[in-house]
Order: sequence, then C-alpha cells, then structure tokens
Amino acid sequence: RVFIPFYTGEVVTAVFGDQASYERLHRTVLIMGLLSLASTVFGGLRGGSFTYAHATIDRQIRNDLFRSVVKQEIGFFDMNKTGEICSRLSADCQTMSNTLSLYMNVLTRNLTMLFGSLIFMFTLSWKLSMITLINIPIIFLVNKIFGVWYDMLSEETQNSVAKANDVAEEVLSSIRTVKSFACENYESSRFMTFLNVTLKIATRKVFVVIGLIWSNELLQMGILTIVLWYGGHLVIDNKVESGLLVSFLLYQFQLGENLRELGEVWNGLMQAVGASRKVFEFIDRPPRVENTGTYAPDAMTGKIEFRHVAFSYPIRPDLPIMEDLTFTVEPGEVVALVGPSGGGKSSCIAMLEHFYEPTSGEVLIDGVPVREYDHKYLHTKVALVGQEPVLYARSVSENIGYGLDKYDDDMVQKSAKLANAHTFIMNDTTDGYNTNVGEKGSQMSGKEKRR
Repeated sequence: RVFIPFYTGEVVTAVFGDQASYERLHRTVLIMGLLSLASTVFGGLRGGSFTYAHATIDRQIRNDLFRSVVKQEIGFFDMNKTGEICSRLSADCQTMSNTLSLYMNVLTRNLTMLFGSLIFMFTLSWKLSMITLINIPIIFLVNKIFGVWYDMLSEETQNSVAKANDVAEEVLSSIRTVKSFACENYESSRFMTFLNVTLKIATRKVFVVIGLIWSNELLQMGILTIVLWYGGHLVIDNKVESGLLVSFLLYQFQLGENLRELGEVWNGLMQAVGASRKVFEFIDRPPRVENTGTYAPDAMTGKIEFRHVAFSYPIRPDLPIMEDLTFTVEPGEVVALVGPSGGGKSSCIAMLEHFYEPTSGEVLIDGVPVREYDHKYLHTKVALVGQEPVLYARSVSENIGYGLDKYDDDMVQKSAKLANAHTFIMNDTTDGYNTNVGEKGSQMSGKEKRR
C-alpha cells in the first residue's frame, strides 16, 4: 500500500503530463493492480497471524494468572474478594490480549506505512517533506500527554468494573439467601451504584478522547493547508509536476491516517497497561505461605503438638487470636476445642492444615513442623469435614475421587458404601455415579451432600 500513492501520481502524469501515452498508462495501472493484489494477500496473512497470536497470548496470560492465584495462601483470599479476582481473570486478561493482538497488528502496519511514506515524500520533494516533518513530533507529544491521563482513567475503570463484578458474584452465589429476604431490587440497585461509578469514569474519558481528536485533527488539517498552498506555488512556478504534487498529497493523507491510528494504538496500549498492573501484581506475587516441604514418611502415627503458638490473621495483624498456646493430642485421642466465637478454634485447624503460618511457635505432627511436610502428602493424611459440604459441578464419581491422582470405580463405590451413600446414588439420581451434582451440589439435598 505504500507504493499506491506514488503510482497514482504516475497515472495522473501519464494522462495529463507532457509524456502522456497509453503505454505508460497501462504499465502504471498494471503495476498498481499487482501491488494491490500483493497487499491483499499479505494483509490477510498478517491478520490471521495476529488472530492466532491473540488466542495464544490470551491462553498464556490466563493460565499464568490462574496458576499463581491458586498457589497463594489462604490469607491472600482473605484480603482479595473472589469477584475481583474473577474480574482480573476474565475482563482484565481479555483487555490485555485483545489490545496486544489488535493494536500490535495496527502498530506494525502503520509504522511500516509511516516510514515508507516519509521515504517517498522526501524522494518526491524534500522541501514539502520538511513542512510535514515539523508536525510529527508535536502530534506524538500531544498523544503522550493525553495517553498518560487515559492510562490513569483506564486503571480506575478496571478497578471499578472489578468491584461491580464482585457484587454480582456475591449475589449470584447466594441467590437463595437474596430471594429469602426479598432483596432482589435492593441488590439490583446496589449493583447499579457501582456501574454508575464506572460510567462517571467513562465520562471523564470522553473528554480525553475529544481533546485528543481535536488536537490531532487541527494539527493535521493545518499542515495539509500549508502543504497545499506551498505545493500549489511550486506547480505554478513549474518547479514540480502536478502528478508529483498529487502523489505527495496522497502520502500526506496517508501519513495523517497513520498518525491518527498510532494515536489510537497509544491510547489502547495505555488501557492495557492499566488493566495489566493488577494482573501482573498477582502473577508476580510470591505466596506468603510456601508449600515447599519434602518430608513424606511411609507412616504417620498422628501425634499433634502446638508449642507456644501465637497467631493473628494477615488482614488483622494487630489483633492477636491466640498467644503462647501449647497443647498435645496423642494418636487415637479424641479432643474437642471449646470456646467463644473468635477464640481461635478454626484457626488451630487452619494452621494444622498449613493454611496459615503461626506468628511465633511451632505446629508439629509426629514431632515434625507441618511446613516441612510435602504438600500433597500432608493433605492425604489430614482431613477436615466442614459444617457445609462443598461439591463441584461435576459427576458424583469425580467429587468422591477429588484430590486423588488415580482412582477407579471400585474405589469410588467402596467409599460411597462406607459413607452410606451408595444406595441413594444408585436409586435417587438420574445417572448414578455419572450424575452431575450441579453448582455447589444444587441438585442434591442437604443430607445427600453431607454424605
């Protein structure tokens, strides 16, 4: 496409110039046709390549973010709401991958055409080119100024969208509670409040876009007017041919279009930068509780010791939950932890499962600190039966075998029989062990889920 304006001028010269001829016209038009065909072919290949790159980048960013998030300690999820994390995983990653694939495509195309246009313009007339060249640094400076402002507003937008998504996730995940209190309208209004905040930020972005467009258009039209005036004088004085001026003006229009699209690329990249900050913050964040232990004995007797343990939650470090706690549970012994709400009963279990690290002291199993045990091994030996069972939207068989690397139908059915669940799985479900239990076990009764 860089050659098209040049040969358009050649066509004008071949028709209206002193050396006008059919032969020159036909040759020039043929060259233009071949160049247009080549531009079409390579444009399609370029578009396909960047579409594939978009899919690859999107997959990699989401995978890196998800892997990093699931490896974080429980304290990370205490500090960051689930809806906000999901927003980073969906909206922010989508913005990043879309921007990179789309705007990198536009960037490479427009940079190539921009430099190609400048080379042809200097070849045609260095005097006219110098007038155009003065404008380029000013346009880049204007885009830089507006781009910084756009970057700031883009980050605010992503944070606002994340908060709105958190509200939606919270409400939808507890929709039965919402309906039991008849709070549908209240929650809808609360969600709209967060969307209004996003709209206010978008309104501020509108003024940035308007200012950028006005600035670029005024600069480009101003320089085009000067080129037309000066170029017209050169043609009248017979210092340049009319076909050359036509080619130069077409390159001028093309250059202006390239600069405009590069400005959009800059703003788009600033938007991606705003979205990427939190994503890369999560990706680069090392877990505060490392699961790097390697100790995996052949047998475990089950002696539990808390030695002078002190603990406070990461989100409330100034509020101690326990101080200098010491006790021992012998193998086979049944112990009940009794105390007021907030006394640290659940915290003891959480530290035993190595969800948290004590502020001071040690938690040991068979005389070995829990942090030294292999992560997978520890959780095959330490089990927790919670008050509210958690089931995934998978088959009954997959839920029973969850956490095991390998299992077969016999193992699953044996476990179900021990839990007295085999009978209702076979008789009361639609597809036996292949029945999908629904999100959070919604297709099962409370009693069935607990079994």
